[in-house]
Formats: sequence, C-alpha cells, structure tokens
Amino acid sequence: MKEGVFLMEITVYTNEACIFCISQINWLKKNNIKYVIKSISEENNFKEFQEYNAQGTPLTVIKDGSEVKTVLGLNTFKLKRILGIK
Repeated sequence: MKEGVFLMEITVYTNEACIFCISQINWLKKNNIKYVIKSISEENNFKEFQEYNAQGTPLTVIKDGSEVKTVLGLNTFKLKRILGIK
C-alpha cells in the first residue's frame, strides 16, 4: 500500500439502491482504507457530486494534496493502482 494512503482524503458518493456502492464500501473496509460516504439523495452531497460530471455511482474521489483522482463505478483495479495496493 502506498505510504501516504492514510493521508489521502477518500470520499465515496453513493445511492441507496446501488449494489455496486455496497461492494465498493465493503472493499474499502476489507483493505482498511478510511473513507467518507456521501449519499447523493442529500441535496448538498448531490451538488458536490454534480461538480465531477459523473453519470453514476459509486463515485470515489481521492484527494492527495492538490491532486484529485476519480473512480467511477466499482473499479478495484483502478483503486488498487491509485492507492498502491498489490
């Protein structure tokens, strides 16, 4: 795992009816990665979500200092690469 992964700010935008969101959250838990869940059913969270021009959930936003990366959908391969997980 990348040394600074614990310093990264990870936010997962979710939708209550999304089974992929549940899988994504379970994957993060399994890998002991800290994250914040934001349901897009709440107006403020939805507005934030729209700023990323995403068309679905889960949307994972990873902020590492000034760098921001997004992962749309359940894409553990991309998450592993960004987070440095083998």
